[in-house]
Amino acid sequence: MKKLFSFCAAMLVALAANATVWNITPTSPREKDNIRYCLRDNAQAGDTIVLTENGPYTESSSIELSKDIVIMAAEGVSPVVQLAEGAYFKLMNAGKAKLIGLHFDGATNGTNYAIRPYDNSASSVEIEGCEFYGFTKNIITGDGANHTDACIINNCYFHDNTRSAIYFASSTDTEGSHLCDLLKVTNTTIANTSALSGAAVIDLRSNGNAEGEYNELYVDHVTIYGVAGYDRGIQSYKSTKVTISNCIIVEPADNSDYLYPTYCYGGAVSNILTYNTKNHRSGPTLSGNIENTDPLFADAANGDYTLALTSPAFKAGTDGKTLGDPRWWPAIPVEEIELNSAEIELAIGETHQLVATVTPDDATDPTVTWASSDEAVVTVSDEGLVTAVAAGTATVTATAGEKSAECTFVVASPVQNLTVAEAAAIVNALDDNATQNGNYVVTGYVTKVDYTWTSNNGATFWIDDQTKDNGGATNLLQIFKGTAEDEASQAVKVGDKVVVTGTQFQKYIKNGNAIPEMVKPSYKVTEAAAPFEPEGEGTEEKPYTVADVIGLNGADANEAWVVGYVMGAWAQDKTFDNEQVSNIVLADAADETDIEKMAPVQLPNNTAVRTNLNVVDNTIIGAQVMVKGMLQAYFTVPGVKSTSDYKILKAVPTSLENAEISGKAVKVLRNGQVVILRDGKRYNVIGLELK
Repeated sequence: MKKLFSFCAAMLVALAANATVWNITPTSPREKDNIRYCLRDNAQAGDTIVLTENGPYTESSSIELSKDIVIMAAEGVSPVVQLAEGAYFKLMNAGKAKLIGLHFDGATNGTNYAIRPYDNSASSVEIEGCEFYGFTKNIITGDGANHTDACIINNCYFHDNTRSAIYFASSTDTEGSHLCDLLKVTNTTIANTSALSGAAVIDLRSNGNAEGEYNELYVDHVTIYGVAGYDRGIQSYKSTKVTISNCIIVEPADNSDYLYPTYCYGGAVSNILTYNTKNHRSGPTLSGNIENTDPLFADAANGDYTLALTSPAFKAGTDGKTLGDPRWWPAIPVEEIELNSAEIELAIGETHQLVATVTPDDATDPTVTWASSDEAVVTVSDEGLVTAVAAGTATVTATAGEKSAECTFVVASPVQNLTVAEAAAIVNALDDNATQNGNYVVTGYVTKVDYTWTSNNGATFWIDDQTKDNGGATNLLQIFKGTAEDEASQAVKVGDKVVVTGTQFQKYIKNGNAIPEMVKPSYKVTEAAAPFEPEGEGTEEKPYTVADVIGLNGADANEAWVVGYVMGAWAQDKTFDNEQVSNIVLADAADETDIEKMAPVQLPNNTAVRTNLNVVDNTIIGAQVMVKGMLQAYFTVPGVKSTSDYKILKAVPTSLENAEISGKAVKVLRNGQVVILRDGKRYNVIGLELK
């Protein structure tokens, strides 16, 4: 069952992305954990109900499969479902149901049916990896006018039942009035099961006068053992759309006077092994059948239908595989199996042919079966042809006998070469905080660098299609933590042309603003910008200007002196808040109005720097000062942090008598704000008119 549960787990992951998963435990019938009440009151179309324990899950009334729903076993669990006498799963209201990994116990409560269509709607059911035992009437069945579009059964086990396993019989044969458009049974075993006289253990029929052109029966790789009485194995009465192949139909003792292995009006019956039965009914085309031959089961009387390696059914199928249900195929002795590749890199849409070399320990050439660990990444054919479907990593396994070999496939998305504007457009189209994966290469110019980094991350920088001097936007695309820790000081600088390679975009929301970013990519500088030549030297005798601080952008990792005029205090997002004591903002000119030409300065707590320079407690806005600190990003822009010393070079004029500019009146207001009077109007120190 390992393969089944792997399938179940993969299916549950896929479904859970867009639907609700209801985990059900065996509780009292009136609680929501009961299957019937969960279906009726909670689960919506597209949801999945998962049975999380072995049970039993006891249902006192019929369960309506009236919506698109999946009912499945949790991985590693074998849940038993016990229906009360007269209760069953109803296919109705065009519901599309999938039942996976369930065990239907019909013996405990003397249950009649398991699954039946209840109306004439276009309902359908898929049954995967289920077991049915102890039922007293036809298990999956329909009669009268009730109809289902399709019944698909795979990898199931029916045993010890007193009526047909699957039985659909209609009294008419007109489109829409028959019972089942398509009955498909594959990789399944039906053992020790009887049927009414004239019926079969798998039966799809029309009792009308016309040939059954609206019924289609497909049966492949099915093992049938022990059909009691005057019965039939597989029957499609009056239907010509029939394909029966690669099956084994066996009676425990000679029943050749009574049992027809197949009884059909038309279609094709091929590669069927029969033993102790009559011949096939002559209506279908017969080919490749093995008549009256012992299949060599291991211990059929005790339910072990494993075939011997010398069985005539071995590799006798139309597909070159062994006849009957694959769960009973012989274990082929193999010394070794090898693949021609251990790891392969593919792009989406590419293919690779894997070749398995098998060394058997006898003369038998074993069959190699192939499987992919993630078919969303790669698919693999029966011949080992691997096709890349989506980006990711998947393991392909080749199995022969009890040996296996693996190959890892790494699938990359096709490379997308983008301009910065194209990349930003992709990100801006995403939902807030959403990501998009791919294989992206973006070329642009560095417009800003944040040299503030944390351990094991690195610095962040921004790029645009143009340099800042040519009109480039400073925040068109953020390259999030694109530099390594040991490169953080000099790895990239403003004006560099870079090629950035990464696999993820994100529309990051911070403080209500959307930031288009590329997450932790790699980059290469293709054209280095001319080195920035500061006017100052960072010394007390020749301090850096504010323009130097912005141009260096953190490239000087040493403590340095900076000179400038105090413009106010900075809060967030390049706005002034002159009630802040934690910082001041400097500019190279007292009448500067462009905030892009200013730099914030941190005033550490409990220091003389904060006490004497903050704008709340001091008349400082408009003063020319010199500060000593580290050139680092502050409020995400180039600034000064860890300020340790200061000098006031020009104090703020506080009266008309000592105002330096003729024709201006100066007045000091609260919070250190200076008001300049000119031509009867009031201005602050950075030239903004005050109302």
